[in-house]
Amino acid sequence: MGQIVGASGYTHEDILKVIDHMNKKKTPIATMVTQVYKLDDIQEAFNTAIAAKETIKVVVDLT
Repeated sequence: MGQIVGASGYTHEDILKVIDHMNKKKTPIATMVTQVYKLDDIQEAFNTAIAAKETIKVVVDLT
């Protein structure tokens, strides 16, 4: 079973759009996270997210 983790920086309307998108299966959830970085590479993670080239969701793995 998967894990749901909260995030900030999005409006209530943004979240509702994402939920609707997921419910209608418009995009497989597994394809939404496009890059995962370790905490040591956080600057690169931010640079990737800011550039937004071929990026949907950038995650920093704190484990």
